[in-house]
Amino acid sequence: MRWAWEAAKVAMVMLAGVGALTLATLAVLMWRLR
Repeated sequence: MRWAWEAAKVAMVMLAGVGALTLATLAVLMWRLR
């Protein structure tokens, strides 16, 4: 069960990173188009 917890943590970190990158890209685009 330990591996499942580790995999879940890795997936959460990856999802958080992708979400942050997407938000940052959208913010930059909005700022540029403003």
